[in-house]
Amino acid sequence: MLTRSARFGGAWNFVGHLFSALLRGRQKRLRRYRRRNRLGAAGSFGAEASWLGPAVEFLEDRTLLAVLYWQGDANTAWSNAPNWNTAQDGSGSDQAPANGDTLVFDTATAGLTRFVSNADVSLTDITIQIVDADTANDFTIQSSAGITIGLAGLTNDQTAGAATTISIETLSLSAPASITNTAGTLNVSSAINNGGNLLTVDGAGTTTLSGEISGSGGLTKSGNGSLTLSGSNTYTGDTTLNGGTLQVTGAIAGALVVNANGNIQLTKNSGDLQIADGTVTAEIAPGDPTAVTINGGAGDDTLTVNDPAVLPTGGLTFNGLANGAGGDSMVLASATVTAVTHTFTNANEGSVDIDGTVINYTGLEPITDNLNATNRTFAFTGAGETITLGDDAGSGNGISQID
Repeated sequence: MLTRSARFGGAWNFVGHLFSALLRGRQKRLRRYRRRNRLGAAGSFGAEASWLGPAVEFLEDRTLLAVLYWQGDANTAWSNAPNWNTAQDGSGSDQAPANGDTLVFDTATAGLTRFVSNADVSLTDITIQIVDADTANDFTIQSSAGITIGLAGLTNDQTAGAATTISIETLSLSAPASITNTAGTLNVSSAINNGGNLLTVDGAGTTTLSGEISGSGGLTKSGNGSLTLSGSNTYTGDTTLNGGTLQVTGAIAGALVVNANGNIQLTKNSGDLQIADGTVTAEIAPGDPTAVTINGGAGDDTLTVNDPAVLPTGGLTFNGLANGAGGDSMVLASATVTAVTHTFTNANEGSVDIDGTVINYTGLEPITDNLNATNRTFAFTGAGETITLGDDAGSGNGISQID
């Protein structure tokens, strides 16, 4: 516990009985009081109380944040101090968790027999660390009804066993937070209120978030692992895929952003829309989310649309990051459609409307259209353009080229 103290800068002037002894010349005590209370070098005492110099800064009483190791010596309740210790081997102090603490659940803790814990008290800014190397036991962290844990971060390192389970009723974010699953399987059934903050899911493990995620913040998937969103999520921020696999079997209200490279395939997989480049894979139900953006990398990227029937209802945007002629490109694979409208804004930007679903693109050249369309329309909206319609120089292939 930090004690309350005062800092005094510049000149100071105290009077009264407190300093009567100092006025009689006991300078040693004055020096000691000055050190303890951080008084400025200059000071005086008089008959009337006065203060000279900058404002006084009073430090609040504060409890130092603790790292607590789950022992489970008494029962499963978080609020019971004997269940926790400040040292992993139990040689420290028993202490119940407080706001801002880091809670460690480690199978290497000596004498650990309880692998189920119950959060029976609401806390804020809590960091949870899980280390599981026990083939026979897995951690389950649950809660009493009505409990909310403010989550600052969650890590799971499971090198043995089946799965780690988090079923706290509600996890809330007051700042950007991360769930990092470095290894193993992590199942989180808690409702998550992001509070308008970004939630990042990282690591090489397999993670499932099955509770409803709400709030105006977004979600970012990084790392080589997989993430499944199976809840009826209502969060309105973007869902961004930077690495690994993202599978949406529930719902997301916002847009999906996929940062991909190289040969990017948009296909139909068991009725779902799948976007893959060999490194990242996103799989979502048709029409959810309503809009998808694919950002290409710095090299030459090609987006191949293998089945326009699974395009998101809110449209697809492909940002190719053009590298000049012969660089980024888009291929519309063979499929039977009714109407296709190509709108060219300039040589590298425009859109393709396929039976009412629109693909917007930037930084592309060329676009190859292999669709079998009943009606095909071309619109040129750029000013001062020279447009050439001709053969693509391929003998007898029935392909025309617009340049």
